Amino acid sequence: MKLRSGLAAGVVAVAILAYFLIQSGGDPPVIEPGPHAGAHKDAGDPGEPPLAQEDSTRVQLEAPHEPPPSEGPQVSSKPEPPVPDPPLVAGCLRVIATRGGIGLSGHRVYVYSGSRHWLPRGLTAADPRATVLVLDAAGATEVHGLEPGEYSVGVELAPGQLPQRHVELAADVGRTVRFEFSGARLFGNVFNPRGGPATGACVSVSHMKSETLWEAWTDSVGAYNMEALQEGWHWITVRFEGSLSNSDHMLQVSLLEGEEKRLDFGSPAGLAVWRGVLRNRAGNAVPGRGLYSTTHLHFVRAEDHAYSSCMVDGAGRFEHSLAPGKYDVRADRPAHLRRVAVAQEVEVGTVDFERDLVLPGTRVMGRIFDPETGEPRTQGDGGRPLAVRARTTNSTAYHFVPVGADATYILDGLSPGIWRIGSGPRADDDVEVQVREQDYELIVNLELPR
Repeated sequence: MKLRSGLAAGVVAVAILAYFLIQSGGDPPVIEPGPHAGAHKDAGDPGEPPLAQEDSTRVQLEAPHEPPPSEGPQVSSKPEPPVPDPPLVAGCLRVIATRGGIGLSGHRVYVYSGSRHWLPRGLTAADPRATVLVLDAAGATEVHGLEPGEYSVGVELAPGQLPQRHVELAADVGRTVRFEFSGARLFGNVFNPRGGPATGACVSVSHMKSETLWEAWTDSVGAYNMEALQEGWHWITVRFEGSLSNSDHMLQVSLLEGEEKRLDFGSPAGLAVWRGVLRNRAGNAVPGRGLYSTTHLHFVRAEDHAYSSCMVDGAGRFEHSLAPGKYDVRADRPAHLRRVAVAQEVEVGTVDFERDLVLPGTRVMGRIFDPETGEPRTQGDGGRPLAVRARTTNSTAYHFVPVGADATYILDGLSPGIWRIGSGPRADDDVEVQVREQDYELIVNLELPR
């Protein structure tokens, strides 16, 4: 039986060879060797390798029997999610600090309790509200027995450098706080409005992703220095010593790993002081202080998007120091809880100047009267001070202003549309006022509801 099978296979092979010879005119087709064909040839044998060697090679390659990529499990290119920290017992706060993936050992850690503010300047171990810890060889430490609440946690990298974070500790479980420091550095000088060194100015750098805050104070020549900053985007604010504003300078900047960047604030030539009055379209001053809000002006320099702001006082006046450059200015629009442009590309040099700004929108003003006596009213039942509220019919904008000593109220910056305005305790007693684009000022007197 095996002999017959072999003879039959030979006959089929001869028939196929004859067919190719007839089709090609007598010559069999030439099959070019593959790119790896020479790897199987012996030095003295230019022909194909023996069948046994080919079979052994094929068997060797197929032995692991690995499925094709489409059939096997797919490997994701996304990084593996971080392994969560094991839960800690209630009242435990664990702090881990690394730099370049290596634990920081021997550094002090301050845990400050009962404060919604950042760690106070000059904090020492003698402060009764501070718990002082030391990082171990692995860059970790922990404290037990803490009460639930908010804490400020800082790692002292060097004298005067205390990066910190806010932490809220729950009542039923502890928490781990990680500080991951890098090699970026930020340095420079801060100049006061007169061009001299701003001694004692506070430079704050907040890492946007981790919300870690660095603070540094300028020395006698106005210089500051921060090291071990994290890679990524940061908010930088500068506040002069004794300044009442939230920030005298603000800037958004990106740092790379190992980058050293110089940033100066102010100018050695001094700053120009811009003085003016915020007015409405009718030319009247816009009071900057409402019942629950204060109007601010926001200045952004075109060349580097440096930001600063100032307040508008009760008479609409403002005064602000700026470095040379072109500025866009926006004002708070209290009724809409957003800012509106009031000036664009204002050229600021080194000389003080005066220029007023105009707030878009309509002013609605009037007086409050007693419906029975017709007399002006400044107080409600029980002697409470009166206030006037304004809101759009779709409740997308609100505004509250106090009633003055002469029973008058002023609402500025109202956009076109229908507003409901009133001073009584019930919103149903409010009156509807149509505000149009062409209206600069409207007089609307109100009666105090019975």
